[in-house]
Amino acid sequence: MNRIVMTLMGLLLAGTLATGMTHGATGTAAQEQADEMTAQVVAEPAAETAAQPAVKSVAVAEPAGAPKDGRPWLIRVNLTDMVVSVYAKDTQGEYTRLVKQFIATGGAADTRTPSNVYELKAYRDADHYFVKFDCWAAYATQISGPYLFHSVIFNAPGMQGMNGSYNNLGRAGSHGCIRLTPEEAKWIFDNCPAGTLVDIYHGEANPDLTQSLLPPPSIDGKYPAAMPPKAREKRVQPVEIGEYNK
Repeated sequence: MNRIVMTLMGLLLAGTLATGMTHGATGTAAQEQADEMTAQVVAEPAAETAAQPAVKSVAVAEPAGAPKDGRPWLIRVNLTDMVVSVYAKDTQGEYTRLVKQFIATGGAADTRTPSNVYELKAYRDADHYFVKFDCWAAYATQISGPYLFHSVIFNAPGMQGMNGSYNNLGRAGSHGCIRLTPEEAKWIFDNCPAGTLVDIYHGEANPDLTQSLLPPPSIDGKYPAAMPPKAREKRVQPVEIGEYNK
C-alpha cells in the first residue's frame, strides 16, 4: 500500500514538474517575444515631424480653351475672409508658391461676386469711371463681364477725394467687383496678363489673416500712404464702361 501511494505521489510530482517546466518554457518564450517586440519598437528611430508646407497644392479646373503656356499666376479670391492670394507654379507645374496676399472687398449680400474660375480679360483702365455711380477707381482689370479688380473708390480721377470704401476693406460691400488698395490693384494691373486664372470661391474663414492684412485706417478721408505712380497710358483700348459694377 505504501509502495502504491509512493508510486502515485512520484507520478504526480513528476507531472507537476513537467507542467511547471512547460509553463515556464511557454512563459519564457512569450516574455522573449515581448522583449523582442519592445526592442524593435525602441530600436526604431522616432519619425521626425515633417514640416508642413506653407501652401498646399492648389487644384483648379481650368476653363475650356484656357492657354496652357505663358501664364505665370493663379489668383484666388476667398470671399469668406476677403483675402486675395497670388500663387506661382512650382517645379512640378503646380500652383503652390504663395507670392502675394491682399486684403479686399467683395460683393455685398445683395450684389454678390459670383464664384467661378475665370481668365483675366485684356481690358485695363488706369482711371476707370463708373457712369452709373459717378465715381472713379484706379487700375481696373477685367475679371469677367462687369466684374473687375480695381482700387477703392474715389470721387475724382487721379485718385483724388477718396470715399469710405477704403475703411471697408476686409468686409463685403462692393457691387460685385473686387476692391483693393491702389498699390495692390496696380500690381495686378501691371503683372497679370490676359489669361491669368482667377478662382473666386467661398473658403474657410481666417480672421487672423484678414486682420493682419488690413491697412492703417483712413482719417478724414485722406489716404494714409503715398499713392503709387500713375500709369501714363492705358494698356489696351478701353471698352464701354457704363454697365460696369464697382
